[in-house]
Amino acid sequence: MMLIFLRSLLMLSFKGVNSMKYCLLFSAFLISFTCSTFSGADALYVFVKNDSQIDSLSKNEIRRIYLGKAVRLSSGINLTPLDHIEDSKDFDAFYSQIIQKQKSQLASYWSRQIFSGKGRPPKQYYEDGVALQLAKSGRDYIAYSSSAEQAKQFKIVFSIEI
Repeated sequence: MMLIFLRSLLMLSFKGVNSMKYCLLFSAFLISFTCSTFSGADALYVFVKNDSQIDSLSKNEIRRIYLGKAVRLSSGINLTPLDHIEDSKDFDAFYSQIIQKQKSQLASYWSRQIFSGKGRPPKQYYEDGVALQLAKSGRDYIAYSSSAEQAKQFKIVFSIEI
């Protein structure tokens, strides 16, 4: 469909259609192509194992868990956060959208926490497969991913468009 439209635009340009009409048609094509290509907005999913008693979490609860401020939820469940490596797309999206800290702010925060003995950052995993296997295990882990396919294997407790 797009190729047919593009071919007809090119033919119009050769038939002497004035440049203003051609520019408008070409702009309309670019806008429609961009909207159709990027309309499926990316999302970030926060999830726990399927048999977890947790049904949903707020952004603030997730933030507190990943910053080490909350070890136990109000329901009494301890969640252990699993993290991506710092160079991953998911890591950047998660910490900017949900935790609301940039890498430099995060490094400074964890330096202060470690120095004062108040906490350690979540363990980072280089491979999603390792983190996913841990998330499926018996402990109460919390993890995140931008992959809907990966997240569907678990109970999604929070999601946000990125």
